[in-house]
Amino acid sequence: MNPARYYSWMRSRGGATLLAVLLLAGCDSSTDPTARSITLTTNGGDLLQLDFTFSGADHPSNMLDDYTSDNAIDLSSFLSSKGGFRKSEILSARVKSAQILMVKPVQADVDLIQDVVLKLKTDNLSSIEVAEQSSFPAGQREQALNVRPNRNISSFVRADNFSAILTMTPGTLNPTTSYEISVLLELELEVEGI
Repeated sequence: MNPARYYSWMRSRGGATLLAVLLLAGCDSSTDPTARSITLTTNGGDLLQLDFTFSGADHPSNMLDDYTSDNAIDLSSFLSSKGGFRKSEILSARVKSAQILMVKPVQADVDLIQDVVLKLKTDNLSSIEVAEQSSFPAGQREQALNVRPNRNISSFVRADNFSAILTMTPGTLNPTTSYEISVLLELELEVEGI
């Protein structure tokens, strides 16, 4: 049966659907009789992590350049663990929060970065800008990014996997130093309900 027709049929007979916010760190739920979907949020200690490693010799100091993530994210396991959902059931998705973290060198702070734009990418789609930041305080190893509102990334999270690009202007990079930056993402996914 068509899901939309099923929900219409259920509502006409007084049935209710369930809206549950499932957290990666645990499960909280609330019932909303008008809901037609489930919202899944990744958060807690298991935020999605994208890693960027590069040598100071490979990128120019004080100049805008692209840095591609070393890893990609596949949400299949996460969705399966939250009730057997599949990526094809994702109706909409957005970045809820993003944080950048300077991992290496240990003595470096995020003020090494002058400005940054975070873009998600996957095969056969143009990249999409999801967050940015142009203010990095001295003495801090991490900084929240400003998430671009209302950016639906469902096509990216439904793909086999997605990765990221940091379009970044670093400060002065030491050509003999290896750098590692991580971006932690919290996503909000709306999937077809029961």
